[in-house]
Amino acid sequence: MKMPKDISDSPLFDDLRGTLHFQLHRIQKAMFRNGNHMMQKSDIPLQMEQLPVLMVICAKKELSQQEVADILGRDKSSVMRSITTMVKKGLVIVSQDVNDKRRNNLIPTKNGIALANKLKNIAKEAEAEAFKAFSVEEKDTMLKALMDIADKLEAKNK
Repeated sequence: MKMPKDISDSPLFDDLRGTLHFQLHRIQKAMFRNGNHMMQKSDIPLQMEQLPVLMVICAKKELSQQEVADILGRDKSSVMRSITTMVKKGLVIVSQDVNDKRRNNLIPTKNGIALANKLKNIAKEAEAEAFKAFSVEEKDTMLKALMDIADKLEAKNK
């Protein structure tokens, strides 16, 4: 990432740049940018940020907005924005629960399920593109280290 001269020479910025959090954010931004580009080329009407929401809805077949947010560890409002987009695009329908009138269930449409299957392949392609510069051993080592970090952080926060 190219930084302006007045920031990149700052000791404070150097300390931040050397953190795991900062580097993970850079990686996520770069991968989302690449994935969004691939999705746009394939005429997919969603952004990479919305992909996990659709995948969870399609995997579970019927669940609430709060359940989607809990599964993904995201706030309810960001999930709602994705769901609103998906409803407008005919990928998901919102249906009132027959047993609990206060609950709305999210149900994938046939188009939503078809798109989720297409997106799964695009996500794999985006990851393959990201790992092109790495050997199989480097990729495996990196993924194992990241999974270990995630597992330990999740265990610590329980």
